[in-house]
Amino acid sequence: MDPIPVGEQEVRGRDHRQLSGRRYQYARMALIRDFCPIHMFSVWVNDYHLMLVPEMIRKALPNAAIGFFLHVAFPSSEIFRCLSVREPLLRGLLASDLISFQTPNFARHFRLDVTSKVYPRRH
Repeated sequence: MDPIPVGEQEVRGRDHRQLSGRRYQYARMALIRDFCPIHMFSVWVNDYHLMLVPEMIRKALPNAAIGFFLHVAFPSSEIFRCLSVREPLLRGLLASDLISFQTPNFARHFRLDVTSKVYPRRH
């Protein structure tokens, strides 16, 4: 049986674009439960639509080595701070052991967003 690509065309027989909010998260947890056996220690997660997955994997497999690669631009801090889901996205990504970006500039955007959230400026 060919593996179902996580985040690609189908999640349990349903088009992932039809899933939203909590249903999307439940579908991802089902994939993690079914496709990440206990003996698996390394997991590589790719791209923006899976930014919440590293945290889910960490909860299911606390000792797993988790890597995350973002193929698209990470938004600047001015844009990222406007997102209502910015904190869950950061928590998801920060559950990874390694986070990699397409360019150094995208990595800088992420670093600025994380440091401004973890170490906010005091006025």
